[in-house]
Amino acid sequence: MEVDHIAQRWHEVKATFVDDPTLAVREADQLVEDLLRAWNERKRRLSDRLTTGSEPQTEQLRQVLRDYQRMVDALLPVEEEEPRTAHQHNRSRDEFSATDTVDPLD
Repeated sequence: MEVDHIAQRWHEVKATFVDDPTLAVREADQLVEDLLRAWNERKRRLSDRLTTGSEPQTEQLRQVLRDYQRMVDALLPVEEEEPRTAHQHNRSRDEFSATDTVDPLD
């Protein structure tokens, strides 16, 4: 699902509430169902990348882990981050390399 399309649908749901709250809630429910379906499909595709029949290479695993990180970040509420070191500040969360350690709480 395209982000702009989702945002437009959500805007329409909220606008519908004024005239028909019941319909707005039904449409919101359908939108969330569609989002969850797309989310589960994305997760399935990530899992499928690991079951290719042969042992995944480190780079493939790094990319899958990065994609899982994006999914986790999307689900977590936005909070103020702890102050970063200069080195951390210059790198985004998605730019870790195979030699970096992965902090499961980061």
